[in-house]
Amino acid sequence: MDDKKKRNLTLVGISIIIALTLGIFPIYSVPTVYTVSLSWTPAVGFQTGDTYNVYRSTTSGTYPAIPLASGITVATYVDKSVLPGTTYFYVTSHLSGGSESVFSNEAQAVIPGLPLPPSGCGATVTKQ
Repeated sequence: MDDKKKRNLTLVGISIIIALTLGIFPIYSVPTVYTVSLSWTPAVGFQTGDTYNVYRSTTSGTYPAIPLASGITVATYVDKSVLPGTTYFYVTSHLSGGSESVFSNEAQAVIPGLPLPPSGCGATVTKQ
């Protein structure tokens, strides 16, 4: 690939956003939903019609052939399909004129696991 077609992307930010979903009955635990927000430095030479791909894996350095998301036209993406207790690795690529760049640097997101439930719960019945 000649120098004119090389496009490097750098993932510059990653954050894990924690949103609480309130349950109807207070006796039940409140589930936690996580999202991962990715941002990167736009590719040099990014033009109208160019897009980005985002790839995700649970193994560092190994990515599927099919991207998690494609057709992205801004340098950000929010992954809403992450699971608690899982570590994810992300890379991005730049698509221009039918060609795809090499992958960006890798970003890692560690999704917290669910908290352990309380133990030793008991009940006492008292006659009034």
